[in-house]
Amino acid sequence: MNYAQRVILLGFGTLFVMFATQSYVATFIKCTNPMYYSGLFLELISLIVFLGILSFGLDYYKTHIIMDVIFFLTQIGADVMFLIAVLARDYFASEFNFTIGIIMGVIGFILLILLFIPQLKKWMYMDKIEENGTTIYVRPKVCSLAVVEWIFFIGQLINMILLIINYFVI
Repeated sequence: MNYAQRVILLGFGTLFVMFATQSYVATFIKCTNPMYYSGLFLELISLIVFLGILSFGLDYYKTHIIMDVIFFLTQIGADVMFLIAVLARDYFASEFNFTIGIIMGVIGFILLILLFIPQLKKWMYMDKIEENGTTIYVRPKVCSLAVVEWIFFIGQLINMILLIINYFVI
């Protein structure tokens, strides 16, 4: 990816982060439950780290992997935090739609399960092919790390849509 493409990607990523942050803050501005604020804080960290993922490609693979780990864990933590907050609503006022909280919790657990797929440990290895006694190393057709990154990004989009819906429902 050349410099111009990276700047365009980072620009679109920044727009996404701005819209997502707006939906999160608008949703949780009227909440009083500290668990919602914890979830909001984790979501905001995951969005900022998402910009880091877009900024540092696999040219800087160590930084990219560290950003991926932080992005994955903060997004899962936020979704699970929203689920816990919704389940503990007997102790706090109900400022969040129960169904949306359950859906976000389920998304969080699905994303957590994705971290344990065996292909994710071997995303950087090449496939070995023997051809006429010659060993050839070929890049795999599907990069599991990229697929998981995209699934987490789609999970972030779904969270943003759910939070916008929650804003208008409550």
